[in-house]
Amino acid sequence: MSALTDAVEVRYNAQDLIQMTNAGDDLSATEVNQPRFDAAAADAVAVFLTDGAIAFDETDDQHIQVAVQGVVAFLKGFGKSADAAASDQQDAYIDRVVLLAKFSTRARISPKTTSKDKDVTIPSLDARRFTDYVPDPPPNRTLQDD
Repeated sequence: MSALTDAVEVRYNAQDLIQMTNAGDDLSATEVNQPRFDAAAADAVAVFLTDGAIAFDETDDQHIQVAVQGVVAFLKGFGKSADAAASDQQDAYIDRVVLLAKFSTRARISPKTTSKDKDVTIPSLDARRFTDYVPDPPPNRTLQDD
């Protein structure tokens, strides 16, 4: 999470972070509330898995850019002054994560199995009689060619 929190600290000035992490608690605070900051970063990363079905990659600039928006949205939603605007920001963040997942297919979590069975059985659903139902199959290929 430190790469994400570092990215947020670079993009926002210290006073804004102090206000967002201490919203409603202590108006005279002079330091960032680190547990709340870390919780917002954890929530932002969790959205990648729960809503986007992709793994957060702290080395990917697109992931960092989107996640920074999420950290700020969650921080604004934590405070006592949270309102509909904070909820709208969180919804916009979730939409951006879903959009990122849609267009970054290499970042998708691949399905895996622990099965030891080496024999491959083709389900009857893949029979030739169903080739007419496959939308836009690749040219000169059938399901049996796989």
